[in-house]
Amino acid sequence: MKVFKPIILTLLCVVVGSAVFSGCKSPDEQPKIEYVQTEEFYSQVAYYGNDENERTNTCMRIGFSVKMKAETLITFLGDPEVYKFAVCESQNVSDPSSGYLLNSGWLETDVYALSQDCYPMPIIARVDGAKLSNEELVTMHSLLKVEGEKIAPKTADDGGELTEEEYLAQIVHFGSVPNPTTNTRMRISFAIRMQKGSTVKFIGNSNEYKWAVVEAYNTAHVNGCLDSGWNTSWSSPNADHVINMDGSYPILTVAKKDDSALSKEDFKQIHSMFKVEGQKWTEHNLEQTSDSSIKAVNHRGYSMKAPENTLAAYRESALHGFKIVECDVWFTSDNQAVLLHDETIDRTSNGSGKIENMTLNQVRQYDFGSWKDSEYIGEKIPTFSEFMELCQELELHPYIELKSGLSLEKAHSLVNTVKNYGMLDNVSWISFGSDSLKNIVIAYNKARVGYLVNDVTSGVISTANNLKTGYNEVFIDCNISKVTESDVTLCKNASYPLEVWTVNKPSDVSKIDSYVSGVTSDWMIIGDYLKK
Repeated sequence: MKVFKPIILTLLCVVVGSAVFSGCKSPDEQPKIEYVQTEEFYSQVAYYGNDENERTNTCMRIGFSVKMKAETLITFLGDPEVYKFAVCESQNVSDPSSGYLLNSGWLETDVYALSQDCYPMPIIARVDGAKLSNEELVTMHSLLKVEGEKIAPKTADDGGELTEEEYLAQIVHFGSVPNPTTNTRMRISFAIRMQKGSTVKFIGNSNEYKWAVVEAYNTAHVNGCLDSGWNTSWSSPNADHVINMDGSYPILTVAKKDDSALSKEDFKQIHSMFKVEGQKWTEHNLEQTSDSSIKAVNHRGYSMKAPENTLAAYRESALHGFKIVECDVWFTSDNQAVLLHDETIDRTSNGSGKIENMTLNQVRQYDFGSWKDSEYIGEKIPTFSEFMELCQELELHPYIELKSGLSLEKAHSLVNTVKNYGMLDNVSWISFGSDSLKNIVIAYNKARVGYLVNDVTSGVISTANNLKTGYNEVFIDCNISKVTESDVTLCKNASYPLEVWTVNKPSDVSKIDSYVSGVTSDWMIIGDYLKK
């Protein structure tokens, strides 16, 4: 395959939500029609900037990777006195420049019906022309409602050699994981799965740039190269990256060696720094080999970006593709359940003191976001009820960690809150304290409970036996660093599912026994990194 020429972008893309760009081919037969799902809408790529100035953030766009049927309704839910709204209908999912060329200008109505089968691009800006804040950019998806039908792509013959046109159609992202508004990195997130053995070659200036390749089974997983390190060393710049996960989406990342800001010209030439050779993966083959049975649990929400145990963190979990989230629960002095990991609020707020010595009103006066980033100034400690409401809205399955010594009265209170949201059978309760778990199963005998341990012993098995009611599921959740072959054997022999915590290094994934059915991580969706 020849070296690809650089592509001149009229718009630089910033990943605000999760990136999913998947080109659709027109089927020879009658296209299959499916309803669009909420998660598909929230996984679209958000851009900002306008054609005159690539670095401003006055205009928010959501470029769909899902082709929608004519008559699909896009409803704007924002305040018309604050925001203006438009929709562009495109036949080319990879053409970001078309988004600013509106079909009919800003709309006077809050409901728009697509006039043709197309990839919609909703566009939002402030009426006063002011720049959008970081908070607006992150939450803008919530101002749109999409109702209609999608056209499913033809996937039976999606295999074959990757073409130059397909490579150039990939979306360029920039921004680091902790702060997506900076411009120290640029990425090409593939919308095409590649077969094992395909190669990525870096042909840029190895004296100036460092690079990395991450392989993911989920295109929504955009946090490819974390600050913990580059998975392709720039000390060996001529070494190719060989795709080792069949059917994975490569994420190519480039940064300056000194981590300084990249220039406009750097962003324009990212495609010319890579050469990709290999075969595309056939979609239906992946379905036969991928393992979706491994539960991916996001530890305290997506705390790589947002402050842990806050509603912002759990919104980020959903945006990054997680379906299961873990939280920690304490009670205030006036018996209100809140989300907090530590016994005190010292580490995660601008206040101090034990949570059990404060009323809810007192603790809500403190800031639980600014310690993480100025973007989250004013973030409040969530109540357990607020957390459950968000999980219901985003269709998240909570893993609720209980502190030791939870009384039966408080167990009933938590169970009743979950019941109020209709989620009794869609939560898991975990704790190092078997007494707390016992009170939960007394309050609800069908509760799914997980016993948190550092290692598995015969005593752990005995405790787990005492948590069984005959109607519920009990599992053991063990420290990954302590799991041994004998631990796995004990769980197998006693027929207890085994899950592990906390896995944050891709290199640790290969060490996980195949018997493990769930993995808790700060950022990793485990199925994306399992070797096939």
